[in-house]
Amino acid sequence: MNVAFQNFIAPAKPRIEIWRVLATLAVWFVLYLALSTLVLGVFEALQSPDGANSLLSGRFDTPIQMIVLFSTFVVWVLALALPLRLFHKRGLGSLLGAGFGRLAKFFIMGVLFYAGIIFLLGLFVGSAPVLEDNLAYSTWLRFLVPGLILLLIQVSAEELLFRGYLQQQLAARFNKVWPALVIPSVLFSLGHFTTDNGVWQGVLLVCATGLLGLLLAEVTYRTGNLGAAIGIHFLNNLLGMFVVSYQEFASGLALYRAQNYYDDPSLFERDLVFQVWLLFIGLALYYLFRLYQKIRK
Repeated sequence: MNVAFQNFIAPAKPRIEIWRVLATLAVWFVLYLALSTLVLGVFEALQSPDGANSLLSGRFDTPIQMIVLFSTFVVWVLALALPLRLFHKRGLGSLLGAGFGRLAKFFIMGVLFYAGIIFLLGLFVGSAPVLEDNLAYSTWLRFLVPGLILLLIQVSAEELLFRGYLQQQLAARFNKVWPALVIPSVLFSLGHFTTDNGVWQGVLLVCATGLLGLLLAEVTYRTGNLGAAIGIHFLNNLLGMFVVSYQEFASGLALYRAQNYYDDPSLFERDLVFQVWLLFIGLALYYLFRLYQKIRK
């Protein structure tokens, strides 16, 4: 383990028992499920019947519904803070690995790094999607600032759990890097499984998010804090949720929608396959390079 990562996992070392991890996850899950259901239930009670039905369908295709969806991640963070204090005697700050200034620095680096990857990806894409307006520009601007703040909370919440808590605890418990990289990435990917567009697309989505999770875990390992992972995750979700939506789910704050992807779901499947292969090859080359460096030493 590098020095930065050893410092990152140091807060987890006093209490490394697996039962503590399982208990923390169980309490977090129950609290998050109960409280987020309450938040959504209150919202449904305040909406018209059409709005409630749309929310219950899980599409989140209006700005207000997306704001409510993002708000449930405030509950996510609070639900994690309680068992973390109860079973590990530490606070959420111990999951970050750095202070605000350092986190901000690596956040920007993560955004720029992932923007470069997306640019290279664009060079290999044969054709751009046909775009149509999803929101009026004035409506998009009105929701942009609160939406971005809540988006930052959303991606930070997920990183606190998967690359913060789980990566720290598993590395401290097993004193090895690979369980801390692989297991949180697998759990992160399984949380994105859906059969809305068929089982095969659900499997592809799991593969794509799992490989993205592995990238997020790797940058956390190399930097020893969550800043870069949050930055990458933020840009990834920003593009798909605020700029161009390629599917109906969570499209309520997107300025544009990719018309041909809505009309032909097989296009989304094709791009998922491409994304999986690209991430797989990129990560494989990276780890081969790391192995070569280790052998040379």
